[in-house]
Amino acid sequence: MAGRDDRIGRRPAGSSPSELFPDRVSLRRDESSHSKDVGHDRGRGGGKGGGLPCGKHSKPPLERSSSRRSTNASDRGSISTATAGQRATKVEGLPLVVDLLGDAACLRMQHNQADNKLKRTLADWKRSAAKTPEYSSVDEMQRQAVQKCENEKNNLKQKLRELHPTLCDTFDSLFKQYVQDQASIGPNTQQGADPSPTKVQGSPAELQPQSLEPHQSTKAWMENCLQTELNKFKNSLPSAQGPDNSEIQKLVDSLENEKKKTQLLENKVEEGRQQHRLLEEKLSRLEQKLDGASTTMEERIAAKKSQPATSTTSAEHNQLKLTVEMQGRTIDLIKTEDIASLRSSVEQIQESQGSQEARLSTPTSLKPLVKEVKEQQKKANVLQQRVDALQASAADWSLQDFQNLKARVQGYPPAGEIQQLLVEFPSLVDTKRLLAKYPPSGDLKRLLEEMPPPGDIRRLLGECPSPADIKRRLEELPPSDELNQLVRDVPKLRESMSEVNARSSKLPTPTPAPAFMTKEMTLQLITPKMDRLEDALKSRCADMIQISSVLVAETVDQANARTLKSEEAVQALDARVTGLKRSVDENKKEFDAHVTTLKRNADENKKKLDQQITVLGHDISDTKKDTYDLNYDMEKHLEEQATELKSVKGMVAVMIQDVEKVRKDSRTGIDDVQFQLVQMTDWAKNFSSKQWHDSVAQQIAAYVPAQFAGQLDSLATRVSHLETRSHDSPEVSSKRRKGANGSPLVVNGIH
Repeated sequence: MAGRDDRIGRRPAGSSPSELFPDRVSLRRDESSHSKDVGHDRGRGGGKGGGLPCGKHSKPPLERSSSRRSTNASDRGSISTATAGQRATKVEGLPLVVDLLGDAACLRMQHNQADNKLKRTLADWKRSAAKTPEYSSVDEMQRQAVQKCENEKNNLKQKLRELHPTLCDTFDSLFKQYVQDQASIGPNTQQGADPSPTKVQGSPAELQPQSLEPHQSTKAWMENCLQTELNKFKNSLPSAQGPDNSEIQKLVDSLENEKKKTQLLENKVEEGRQQHRLLEEKLSRLEQKLDGASTTMEERIAAKKSQPATSTTSAEHNQLKLTVEMQGRTIDLIKTEDIASLRSSVEQIQESQGSQEARLSTPTSLKPLVKEVKEQQKKANVLQQRVDALQASAADWSLQDFQNLKARVQGYPPAGEIQQLLVEFPSLVDTKRLLAKYPPSGDLKRLLEEMPPPGDIRRLLGECPSPADIKRRLEELPPSDELNQLVRDVPKLRESMSEVNARSSKLPTPTPAPAFMTKEMTLQLITPKMDRLEDALKSRCADMIQISSVLVAETVDQANARTLKSEEAVQALDARVTGLKRSVDENKKEFDAHVTTLKRNADENKKKLDQQITVLGHDISDTKKDTYDLNYDMEKHLEEQATELKSVKGMVAVMIQDVEKVRKDSRTGIDDVQFQLVQMTDWAKNFSSKQWHDSVAQQIAAYVPAQFAGQLDSLATRVSHLETRSHDSPEVSSKRRKGANGSPLVVNGIH
């Protein structure tokens, strides 16, 4: 019985319907949910537009809402038919909102059902993965079922996302329209009211607040409902706009930061420009100071110069200038001649190379000749570079050295002045000895800075007495011992004078009359001051003389060094010019020799090339014929292979289709065999189970009669009696009985 049930299609023991046929279960569940959704949409829509998707809702007719509003108004008895019609027109968008809400609720329910279905299939898959699969296609079927559930859930989620913005927009528009209508409903109801109302209960003033009370309550309830629904749907909206806004804000912030950085950079650049301007101004000031100092020095030197010396220096300068110009002209002539010859030779080489390159149209067999030509071209380029370098060096020498010499000669003092200074002033050894006695240059600079201007010195020198008067006064002076004693007593006298001044400031005494001052007293007062002034003037004059001698010695040394340097530079220039001329001559000779060799090699190469070109022409014609034949054979072979490939592709496609069919048939056959094996194993288990044996025994006991049982017992006893008799009598031979098929019968294990 159990086996019969399994053959009919009962599921095996220990297996669920979702494990065996998940597609069928999900299909039935989808069909049931779909039928429920369709019925819900039909019941909600009630018309042709009831089952339309979101975004395609047709507006339902307004008779139903207007009739409902009119009946409500008639029941209340406080609002006229005109106000009812106005309310009906004011809430035209409510059916659309209701339809959208219904669609959203339906989609949400379907989404929840799909989510639950996905969770159940995943749980079944995990549960079956924990056990060993009974057949190989279970895992693939469950994976397909999970994928199908996920796709269904994602589709519903996408529909909800598409529905949310339209729902929010309709809610916002409806809410705004409702608020505007409620703001204008008071005066409209007052204007559209019946001027002669019938007194039902009290006066019109008493009835109007009573009629407005339910309207205010419905208004408050509607506002609360709309606000709650708006909040719910705004909260349930996908947060896809948030990241965009945050990203936009981040971009705006980054843009602001970049603007700030650019502003800071502009400020820094402006500061750098200002600093550059300040530095330029400082440099210009320093240059002006330097120019002023140089002009003053030149004026001083020019004041000391003599007229005949300038004529000699100008003559020497002109002579040097003429020599330099002559050397520059000779260099230019040599340069132009050499350059012209080199250019002509280079052009000839380039023309020969161009003809050679035009003939070398077949690079496959002329590679060694091309290499030789390239090497010759490289050598020609090297020679051209050498010529350019020589030209540049000659141009540099002819311009720069002349300018340097000109600047040096202009800066030197004339030779006659230098000789006169050498005659007038002591030798270099004496100046060195004098310089060794004097303080360092820092002190001299400080003294020079502290010195008064030359105009004051000249004025002081003009105010000084003559040397005869100075000698006379020196003779009149007391001896040096007394002067030293006076110098030592000066601080004491200063202290006493300061004390006397302090006392005189505290106790003013009347000044003595000038009549009592004698000539001797005035001389005594003036002579120390004059002596000190004379000593200071002597020391300052000696210092100035020493400083001037040092400066003159330095200028003489510098002039000598400059003359030596100029002579050395002129000699070096002559040597460079001669060397340059020699190198140009050598390079010209080398270039001429190289050009001759190149011409000779070019002629030889030309002959060889002509011979090789003729040979190549024959070879090319032969190779063309061979290539044409090979191409023709290859094209034929390729066409044959293409046809064979097409036929093979067709055969492979047919084989693939056959293999797919066989694979599908084998998969279905294997699944059927596995299912039958499972049923057979369950059937065998049922045969060997104790429950089945007990049920068979019970059935036999229930349906077999008692007489048949007694007959069986008597037969059993008779058979046992016969067996015992046959065993007890040895004379009787045991005869074997044969069955119908010829095989001996087995009785109690004995044939």
